[in-house]
Amino acid sequence: MARHQNSMTVGLSVAQWPAPIRKRWLEATTEGDVLFDGGAASHWRAKTRHTNAQAFGQFIRFMQEHSLLESEDLCPDCLKEPALRHFVDQLRNRVAPASALSLLRRTSAVLRLLYPELDRSLLKLAITRLDHTAKANGKALSVLPSPDELLLVGLDLMGSWQDRAVHDRRINAADYRNGLIIAFLALRPIRLGNLAQMQIGRHIDLATQPVRVAFEDFEVKGRKMLAFDWPKELEEQLGFYLSDIRPMLVHHPRVLRAMWPSLHNRPMNESGIYTAIAKATRSRLGYKVTPHIFRDSAATFISELVPERAHLAAGVLQHASFKTTRAHYIRGQQHNAVCRYRDLIDRIVQETFDERIN
Repeated sequence: MARHQNSMTVGLSVAQWPAPIRKRWLEATTEGDVLFDGGAASHWRAKTRHTNAQAFGQFIRFMQEHSLLESEDLCPDCLKEPALRHFVDQLRNRVAPASALSLLRRTSAVLRLLYPELDRSLLKLAITRLDHTAKANGKALSVLPSPDELLLVGLDLMGSWQDRAVHDRRINAADYRNGLIIAFLALRPIRLGNLAQMQIGRHIDLATQPVRVAFEDFEVKGRKMLAFDWPKELEEQLGFYLSDIRPMLVHHPRVLRAMWPSLHNRPMNESGIYTAIAKATRSRLGYKVTPHIFRDSAATFISELVPERAHLAAGVLQHASFKTTRAHYIRGQQHNAVCRYRDLIDRIVQETFDERIN
């Protein structure tokens, strides 16, 4: 018996959209060439198109199920109070405030693109109010952990990877893998999407010394190539991971190149890495630290340690402008910023270790 798919969890794919709506979408996302300009959304990255279409697919399905389409097309009533309130209420009942906010923002972006004539004022109001709710719920951390604290969490997890009594040693191997992910992210706070896509031979060059990590411009959110050295502090851990740990997790051809293979014979996806980091940090720190908080930690660390060089944070986090990091714009090259951040971390880590030894 087929399971019922609720419109709040599974939306319609683009192929399932009513013809008038699908036609607008295809025209807006058409790529340009030397003779013709592309559609209004031709500049959207593939991932942006996919996530926006997913969110809008939920909106369309809801409107369709509640008979709010006119001739299979959206109408002004779709964004008036009764319909919009019902949609937002159902959304909030099924997902967390932050997720609901993201879905509404993406829906609004598509509506602005496909139906600029529709009044989105109520939708904008809902987004603003939900934004306050999401921020209130997100204030779980009273103290932001520093990069060296996060690094020590990763090192501790790797150091105790065999301590847990489990029926499958691959679970112990996964603990070591998670520790390496956390330590790596503490020293190199890249975006979760890039972390999940890491492949040996493509993004990680083991033939160089030191090991080089690089992402092409089309793989990075800012459309600028990202390249840096593997952290010197984790060279020994990387070697052990590649020689002893990772082979325990590789049991299928599709994970032969994956840097972070899961226990399910496929590369870890963003959700899997997010969950692993959250569980490990909650266990050792007493509160959950998400991958994005590693980036917040890096920016805050730089701003507090060397406030006159706070602009370095934009380069470390691959931001096009320091406005994104809530301050003034960046100066200097991204590579230099990453190197300086690494040097600052090295100094703090060494001081921390010296204090523990003494």
